[in-house]
Amino acid sequence: MYQVIKRDGHVAEFSLNRISSAIMKAFDATHIPYAPDVIDLLSLQVTADYADKIRDGRIDVETIQDSVEAVLQRAGYAEVAKAYILYRKQREKIRNLGSTIPAEEIPLLFERFHKSDKSRSEDKDGYGLGLYIVKTILAQHKEQITVTSQDGVTAFTFTMQMAHGAPREVL
Repeated sequence: MYQVIKRDGHVAEFSLNRISSAIMKAFDATHIPYAPDVIDLLSLQVTADYADKIRDGRIDVETIQDSVEAVLQRAGYAEVAKAYILYRKQREKIRNLGSTIPAEEIPLLFERFHKSDKSRSEDKDGYGLGLYIVKTILAQHKEQITVTSQDGVTAFTFTMQMAHGAPREVL
């Protein structure tokens, strides 16, 4: 068998049951009925989908999850795929829990050369320009970006006009 590289770099043994469980949770979230045989078939299709991406007996968890989404879409379960995507996004939020940004720092986040984390002020890897550039580009398009930070969760939200004729649904 092969191993799965998790987001934190740890390695775990592959388990088909984890894929099956994730697919069942997505079906349950949509209240779409399913048979256990369908879950088994979809799970096996997922492994076939990413099989050519296994390198040196390892594959990263993101590749597996991308395959789950792709297989669900191709099998005609678009609503289930959407539920799975939302589940992944929610899990990402949970993984990204960290320190709350102090309220007095929030207005400064978008200033040029600002680094909120004082321990990085001496680093050579960044210049504190990322959020400034994002805000500048959005402003040029008459759009906005906001940030909230509480209870260890920091969320950035921005507006963006949809292209003319673009579908209204956003994942």
